[in-house]
Amino acid sequence: MNEARRRATLLVLAAVLCGSATAAACQTLEAPATSDIVAGIPWADREEYTYVLRDDNKIIGSTVLSVERDGDNFQLIQRSTDPKGNIDQATIVVDAETLKPLGGTRSITDEKHREVAASCYDVEGQDRCPEVDGADCDSGIIVRIEEQIFDPTDEATPDVPRRAPLCVPEHSYDNDTSLFLWRTIAFEKGYLQNYTTILTGTRRKQTVRVEVVDRVTDTPAGAYDAWVLVIAADGKQQRAWYSADDDHRLLAYQNESFSFTLEE
Repeated sequence: MNEARRRATLLVLAAVLCGSATAAACQTLEAPATSDIVAGIPWADREEYTYVLRDDNKIIGSTVLSVERDGDNFQLIQRSTDPKGNIDQATIVVDAETLKPLGGTRSITDEKHREVAASCYDVEGQDRCPEVDGADCDSGIIVRIEEQIFDPTDEATPDVPRRAPLCVPEHSYDNDTSLFLWRTIAFEKGYLQNYTTILTGTRRKQTVRVEVVDRVTDTPAGAYDAWVLVIAADGKQQRAWYSADDDHRLLAYQNESFSFTLEE
């Protein structure tokens, strides 16, 4: 997709590890072997939390994280909006037990354009996605990615969609589920694990390191009993604060100048 358009949309960086606006600088983090990191699902079949979105401590919009049960799967939805009407929404379907991705969309809309990246994850032998063959990937897993630009936003037919497959390593999760995924780890001080994240919008893979560094009673969202996570990728670090309650809801998140905090 057009990188200038993505940079113009302020919401793109709200919750990505190494986002489309800085994709050229992304590199794989040198780390030990990856593993699955889901220890348990802490949320109910339906929930929703709203966060205040900031850039350099200036309020620029809001983000809503929501979960919806769909049979054996969950829809994990992240929607960011600002006063100008810009919308950045990711809706990812995952297995309800493992959070392994099955498919989804990332849609970025401003006053002139709507950009959509649609993904479909296929496992060898399942044939979930048309025109996809995972036999050439060591893991037998492949994601089909279709990128579309609608100009203007209400245009029904996209400008020449681009389609491309990407091999998915074992122990991988969709990057747009990150804030949900980190809620499912085994929370204890000293926890340290690595996994692979798939950035479908830029057809990239990254190794991500998740570490539980402390338990605190003060967070950017206020006074909470919380666990502090440090997430490292591409030589950069982000921080996330999750409640120490059984639901481990996200309280606050910091990614360089971007941050958001739970709105009570």
